[in-house]
Amino acid sequence: MAQRDSDQNLDSLRQQIVGLEDELEETATQLKAARDRYQYLLAVTPGVIYTTQGSGEYACTSVSDNVDSILGFSSWEMVEQPGFWLSRLHPDDARRVVDETRTLIGQGGGTIEYRLRNRAGNYIWIRDTFRVIRDSAGRPSEIVGSWVDISYHQPAEQVLGERMGVINDLQAFVAASPAVIYTTTQTSDGYACRFVSESLKFVTGYHPWEMRNDPKFWAKRVHPEDAPRVFAEIERLIGQGGGTVEYRFRHRRGDYLWIQDTFKVSPDREGKPKEIVGSWADISDHKNIEASLRRLSEQVELRNQLISRAFGRYLTGEAVAGALESPTEQALNAKNAVSR
Repeated sequence: MAQRDSDQNLDSLRQQIVGLEDELEETATQLKAARDRYQYLLAVTPGVIYTTQGSGEYACTSVSDNVDSILGFSSWEMVEQPGFWLSRLHPDDARRVVDETRTLIGQGGGTIEYRLRNRAGNYIWIRDTFRVIRDSAGRPSEIVGSWVDISYHQPAEQVLGERMGVINDLQAFVAASPAVIYTTTQTSDGYACRFVSESLKFVTGYHPWEMRNDPKFWAKRVHPEDAPRVFAEIERLIGQGGGTVEYRFRHRRGDYLWIQDTFKVSPDREGKPKEIVGSWADISDHKNIEASLRRLSEQVELRNQLISRAFGRYLTGEAVAGALESPTEQALNAKNAVSR
């Protein structure tokens, strides 16, 4: 009886062992599949996956094999050299990167960009994104992160930065200019305004959006007496590639101011007018002075005609001419006579 119970226990134990072996084999198979998937992901990902110590020189403890395709080093070289990362930082970046890394470690992780020297001795731009693993005491024990080569981004960003600088300078110039800067493009209805500087409000009283939103904004405000001449002249100047034209333009107040419109035409690939870039200058003061001088000249001419008609019958031509001279001219003639 005791022997039978012992045999049954032994058989049960054997079955349990077989079951455990099957479970271990299944677990090993699953682990191998998971490891294979992990290795595959590390191989195909564009980033280098790494782990490092959480302090000191941040010595690498593991790194994916694709570090070779980015830096030219084998993974074992990075793992076996504790100072690998620090020794390959660009000298101009090193101080900043170390300080920022310490700050990010305190925050639990983050992203930083810097230059790292590859095996060929050249520097490539790296975007380093990581997360901090802490021990039970809350101290950084490990850093898990990835490197991505962003070298191809940097020239584009540099060019973009330079262009943005030019654009900012241009915007500052346009904002400070007393002239109204504008661009128009050709449409089926003529030329529609695409951009106009804020100085439009100062010069004409209208908001820039009013000119941009109304294709007929300009044409409706040209003085009716100037419109036929101006429209014809502008068509001629567009054909020549640009020029200058002067006309009266209606202010928001209702009165007219004189505008000097200077523009240049940008053609398309076929040579047809595509865009007009120009400026308006308020020349009302200049025109008012011209008008005042013209009226004064007309008044002097009228005065001379009256004098000629009134005294022409009784005085010689020389005497009449002397009477028509201005006081300044008479004083100069008298001084010349005395000197003789």
